[in-house]
This record gives sequence, structure tokens and C-alpha cells, in this order.
Amino acid sequence: MLKQNPEAVYDTGESAGKPFRVAICGEVRSGKSTLVNLLLRANVLPASLGDDGPRPVITVGHGPRCPMIAVYPDGSRDKLAADPDTLAFAGAERIEVQHGTKTLAGFELIEIPLTRAEEISEDQRALLRGADVMIWVTIASQAWRLTEKTIVETLAEERPGHALIAITRADKLRSDGDRQRIADRVMKETAGIFSDCLMVSGARKLIKGASNAEGWEQTGGAGLQALLNGFRDPAATDREPRPEPEAAAPARQPEPASDPAAPGPDRAPEDAPLSGTDTLRQVAATLRGLSAAGLADASGECLVLDGEDAHCRALAETCRASFATLAGSYGFMGADGAPEGAEIATVRHRLLYAAIPGSDRLVFLACEAPTSIGTARSALNRLRDAAARF
Repeated sequence: MLKQNPEAVYDTGESAGKPFRVAICGEVRSGKSTLVNLLLRANVLPASLGDDGPRPVITVGHGPRCPMIAVYPDGSRDKLAADPDTLAFAGAERIEVQHGTKTLAGFELIEIPLTRAEEISEDQRALLRGADVMIWVTIASQAWRLTEKTIVETLAEERPGHALIAITRADKLRSDGDRQRIADRVMKETAGIFSDCLMVSGARKLIKGASNAEGWEQTGGAGLQALLNGFRDPAATDREPRPEPEAAAPARQPEPASDPAAPGPDRAPEDAPLSGTDTLRQVAATLRGLSAAGLADASGECLVLDGEDAHCRALAETCRASFATLAGSYGFMGADGAPEGAEIATVRHRLLYAAIPGSDRLVFLACEAPTSIGTARSALNRLRDAAARF
């Protein structure tokens, strides 16, 4: 059983306040530790923490790499040898890890061991309540089992506002077609629970090669990190009211204002149209595989978020025409309401669009056909959610 104070912030090496907490959850042997290694871009944790006995919570923070610390129920602490095996974790209730990979800066990873819904402790619930995002880890060969669904539904009140599902061992599947079918099924079955679904490949030899950009992209780690960066961006999170822009963000001069109380040159008003546009373009920049993205409204205007202007404007017109046709067909068929969007696929490309609730605008994106439809849908959902805030 966990005895720790779940509200405690362990020494993660961060000096600029509370880090952005990522709770990594899943059943035994689903690949949670592998996912941690993938985000660290190094094989730091053992491939398995064993099947017997209590399993420790693992916290990972950014800072100079140093020996892992095992914390035991009596409060004692031991430094572990480099590259510890499974036995080194026996009897510990918490393992503290510090690692210097730059992409970890500002984050804290918390691996929370979960077994059965009826065995979830209050400490585990509290850890999840303190997280900013939850990653549910499921194994590709039996993705999203009924037992997993039961655990996640049991944690409905504790789940943070951002949640995604990561399907591990994608490299063990036979083909891209198999990967896409599994991703499509999981996205459909978890609609309303997870905003994003992605495949990751975490074999230790692949993680070893993730130190370079190409290797990390192939594992799916780069895409996962991009999602986390987007969640951490105040414009892409809705757990709390959006804070003022961080000092490290590039400053932008505001438009001239006649109001004498208007903000000075160092700070633009939060609801300025330019700020909303920049935010949407920042979200688009984090999405992989895009060839174009934009917003189209009923008046014929198009706001280009990514890609060439002429290409985006042509796609916007296509989306408007398609949406109008679908809306008419829906009415003819007697369906309630208007369509939410559509997907158009060719041999080489995909075009997806969705209506933005409460407006006459459509958000759309285009990508190469090899891009998983699950990944494309996740990207569209992120753009739609971001656009709905402006």
C-alpha cells in the first residue's frame, strides 16, 4: 500500500515553481516504465518491475542525472546502483529519479501502479487528482480491455482535464494497416474519455536510438512530447484560467489602441484577435504530418494556420461545399441537428474538417495518407478545441 503524502512535490530539480505533472497509468506489464524511458530518450528504468508484491510509485523530475533513490515505508532512503535490476525495487514504496534530458524540463512524470478497480487506494486517487494530464498505457496486442475500461471509469472524478491513451509495442504489429485498425478501434471505444490516441514503439534498442531526432520520431516519442508540450501551453489547457504569457515567450507588439487604459507594449490583451491567431498557429505547429490547416467561415474567408495560402483557401472552399451538402442531406434523411464534420480520403492524402460549436466556422487539416487516421482525428480535435476558445 502507498503511505506517501500524495500532495508532496518531490525534489525534481525545478526552481521555477511547480512542474507540469504527467500521471502515467495502466495495468501491470502494459508498458508504463517503457513509456517513461521513451520520454527520457534513454533506458533508465528496468523493462519490468516484476509481477509480485506491491509496486512502487516512480517520480521523475528534470535535473542533473544522479543515482535513483528508493524510499521505503519506514521513511529510510537508499541510493540505488546504476542500471538497477528489478530486485533493487523490492520493498520500496517510491522511487525518485532525476534526469537531464532537455525535453523533460518543466515536467514531472509520475508512474502510478494500478491493478484492479476495487484495489485503487485513496493515495493513488490523490496522486491522479494532483496531475495536469493522464496518459493511460495499453498494450497493442490486447488494447483497451474491459478491465482497463473499468479502472478508468472508476477514476472518473479524479482524472485531470487532459487525458490521452498510448498504445505500446506498436513495433510488434505486422503492418501499418494493423496499427491503424487498432488505433481506430481504440479511438472509437474511448471517445469522450481521451482526447488523443497514439502508437508508440518502446523496444529497448529503439529507445537507445531515440537520442537523435529521427530515431525519436520513429518511436512515437516525439509526437507524445509534442502533445504534452501543447497541454502545458496555457492556451491549450483548460484546467485553470489562462495565465498571463510567460516571460520567456516572445513578446509581440500590440495593435494601436485608443483606450488610454490599454496594455503597454510588453503585454497584449488576452482577447486580442492576433493573440488568438498566434495561439492557433502554435497548436498547429505541434501537430505532426500536416500539409495544411486553417479556419473557414461562411463568408468565404479563410484563416491560414499552416501551409501555403492558395492550397489552404482551396481546401477551405472544398470543406464549405462538402459541409453544405452534408447539412442538406442530413435534413433530407430526417437526422437531428447538423453534421459535426467529415473525412475525405484519397490514395495519397486525407482531408478532415469539423464544425466549431457555437459558430459558423469550420476547422480543417490535410495530411499525407500514411498518417494514421487516429492521429489525424486527434490533431483535428485539438485544433477545434483551441479554436472554440477564441
